[in-house]
Amino acid sequence: GFWRGPVWITTNWFIFKGLLNYGFWEIAQKIKQASVDLVIRSGFREHFNPETGEGQGAENFTWGTLVVDMMETDT
Repeated sequence: GFWRGPVWITTNWFIFKGLLNYGFWEIAQKIKQASVDLVIRSGFREHFNPETGEGQGAENFTWGTLVVDMMETDT
């Protein structure tokens, strides 16, 4: 259950990059914005509740900083 259900910024980053690679710009933008919104709401957390966006797990988790890479990518 640990890996099934929560939202992980790392997973979102891989999906975001793949979508860009195949030209799905609009969907990539939605993933990017949703990821940024999670970090703004709950900080750099290990993972997030998929229904509420509440930050869960470790605080100040560095994987969350992948949103910076997402933000620097124009979509």
